[in-house]
Amino acid sequence: MKRSRTHDGKNPAPGPATPAPGESTETPALSSSPSTPAAEPEGLSREESLLSGPRIHLVGSWEYSIGSEDFKWVDEVWGNIMEGARNLEKFSDYLQKFVHRDDLGPLQEAFSAAVEEERPYEFEYRIFYPDGTLHHMLSQGNPVRDDQGRMVKFAGTTHDVTELKLTEQIYKDAGEEKFRALVENSIQGILIHHKGKPLFVNQSFADIHGYRTTGELMAFPSIDVLVTAEQVEELRGQESQLLNEETPSLRTEMPALKKDGTEIWVENLSQLMQWEGRRAIQCTVIDITERKLVEEELRKSRENLARAQKIANMGNWEWNLLDDRMEGSEEAHRIVALGKGPYVGSSQDFFSYVAPGDKEKMTSAIVKSIKEGEPFNVHYKINRPDGEVRVLQAYGEILKRDESGRVVTMFGTTHDITDRLHLEEQLRHSQRLKSLGILAGGIAHDFNNILSPILGYSEMMLQKATANSKDLKYLNVIFRSATRAKNLVAQILLFSRRSRSEKIIGDLGSIVEEVVNFMRSTLPTSISTQKNIAKYIAPVYCDPSQMHQLMMNLCVNAGQAMTDSGNLKITLNTVDLDGLKCLFGKILSGKHVRLTVADTGIGMDPETLSNIFDPFFTTKETGEGTGLGLSTVFGIVQDHEGGINVSSEPGRGTTFEIYLPAAGQRIEEPIAQESIVPKGGESILFIDDEVEIAEMGKTMLEGFGYKVTISMDSWKALKMFQDNPNRFDLVVTDQGMPNLEGAQLAAKMRQARHDIPIILCTGHSNTMTPERSKAAGINAFLYKPVKMKDMGEVLRKVLDEARQADTSESKGRAGGEKTSRS
Repeated sequence: MKRSRTHDGKNPAPGPATPAPGESTETPALSSSPSTPAAEPEGLSREESLLSGPRIHLVGSWEYSIGSEDFKWVDEVWGNIMEGARNLEKFSDYLQKFVHRDDLGPLQEAFSAAVEEERPYEFEYRIFYPDGTLHHMLSQGNPVRDDQGRMVKFAGTTHDVTELKLTEQIYKDAGEEKFRALVENSIQGILIHHKGKPLFVNQSFADIHGYRTTGELMAFPSIDVLVTAEQVEELRGQESQLLNEETPSLRTEMPALKKDGTEIWVENLSQLMQWEGRRAIQCTVIDITERKLVEEELRKSRENLARAQKIANMGNWEWNLLDDRMEGSEEAHRIVALGKGPYVGSSQDFFSYVAPGDKEKMTSAIVKSIKEGEPFNVHYKINRPDGEVRVLQAYGEILKRDESGRVVTMFGTTHDITDRLHLEEQLRHSQRLKSLGILAGGIAHDFNNILSPILGYSEMMLQKATANSKDLKYLNVIFRSATRAKNLVAQILLFSRRSRSEKIIGDLGSIVEEVVNFMRSTLPTSISTQKNIAKYIAPVYCDPSQMHQLMMNLCVNAGQAMTDSGNLKITLNTVDLDGLKCLFGKILSGKHVRLTVADTGIGMDPETLSNIFDPFFTTKETGEGTGLGLSTVFGIVQDHEGGINVSSEPGRGTTFEIYLPAAGQRIEEPIAQESIVPKGGESILFIDDEVEIAEMGKTMLEGFGYKVTISMDSWKALKMFQDNPNRFDLVVTDQGMPNLEGAQLAAKMRQARHDIPIILCTGHSNTMTPERSKAAGINAFLYKPVKMKDMGEVLRKVLDEARQADTSESKGRAGGEKTSRS
């Protein structure tokens, strides 16, 4: 038996096979059974007998665990050839069952030396296949170490080199004539060359490279044409090593070229020899292209698995309970933030990172799984070495039991679900806000209906009251209170995102300046106010009044958080965002204006922080706050397509960051001119299901000089209109009418008279907006409660536009008639 050198010049290595008493150890002859020497078939020479057996060139990958002696083939290639080797758990079992008796001792010595010295190895030995044939094997392996550099196992491959050994042995024992006959018929490619010039090739070598005859190859001045350009220099180096006797043989895997230029992979064993009186190099070649393709597919599969695990934040692990050794994938290692590469360690090492409150839960789940034989699925927290707390989901099941039924191995996955849980919480919070918004909108609708007659009648009475009237003071109080209530409803509608905002392209810098100056005069002198406004602030498409309200709410909230003393810092700058995550799942990118309001107040705990944007939530004493301040801020930011982030800790203050998308060039807002409420004498149909609003509307419009008919029922109003469509010059209707909504009523009226002007009013609507009403052909859209001046101006404007349109249409018809008569 020939023992090849290790990588460091020493002996090494294991691989499959079993001894059988009485075996011959001189040649790689075939054996008829594992227990008796192989008999040569009658009528065949010794060399011919050698060639009659199977020629297999397969590699099996294996792993050997240090300490536990666990030994397993990690792929199916070897297991399919060596039936029974795949399930062996101990290296000693493998040795005793398959390895040739004479090679057993040296193999064990070489392997023990490699383990003790923790070095790579390479070893040749013989085994018996289950069919009784004797084979030469080449085993190569390398130590595998954990993160601490400790060797935990060996991993390597075992290669059937019987054909190569056979060729070597034949060449040594047979004369040149016999050798030529044998090698010419070998399925392995054989090439003999001197300094690149081919001296001999067999047909198999020609077949491998796609040539029809050996003569085509012999005609080449150099074998360089058989390899890629990158390999020529490597071949020259190998040739030099052999000629200088630096090594007795070289085994390499390299790309090669076929006649048509196709690239293949070959395994080549090169040795120095004598050929016709001079030194030459013999190359024994095997086409391993298919094997390389399989290896490449396996590599891609492993890379894709690792990539998929990284995307899914999920890793896998295997736990050997006998020696308490856990092995995890690279992603499992990354999730716990213990380092790069696969994880190898004990369960105790891993459990040291589990949050103390979850260790018992984890242990109970695993014990129950082992006891009942069912998978376990448990959530738990870990305290990572980087200080971050993450929530993981572990799924595990029993992978293997021993003969007594004892659990040997468990397998499972580890999934980082921290971000998913966070998103689920944001979704629940968003849904809660949406529900509250719907409720707030409904309340606002009813409240606006109540406010409409109060505000309307008080405004009409104020216009009629004299300066000396004793009721003037009371009327002013009623009107101011109704106006405050209207503003409060506007805040509620803003939260529910149903309010009307009048946006322009403007600069937030001036608003910040104004609010800071105001806060300095209103906050206690013990609280300092600082501002930091960048030189350039991108313009923002916004409602200035809402921006002012947002700033005031944030600053007042900050001031109330600093009871004795502190610092209020307001910063405004322009930033470029790239996927910034904000509260409630908002992700922002592009240029934004960032408003930061930071205080050094009492701060908030996580529970309080999670509720601050809920409407009517407040930490103040009963009667000291409405709880609408921050919910209004939230509504304004949402209405402006922006985002919010908040950070706070008890005793460390609170910081609000508001992000608003930047707009283009600033456009100056036109200055509104004061105007007198115009009057008229047209006939108006006023429709509202609230009696008080209908009667107030009649009184208000009659005060402008119009003739007004009211109706509290949409169907009756429709019937009245259909009976005489030309009776009315304009219709004012509430959107939220029972049975038939205002927009539906308008559509049916237009069927009876297409040109009737219609004004739509609403206190709140989930379905109707100014944009939708315009698209539906409505002439004007008003929010309740409506001031007298606004109602008078809109009425006159719509009526005048209708009269102008009617005049133009009449002229068009007249022109058409004239043309037809001519």
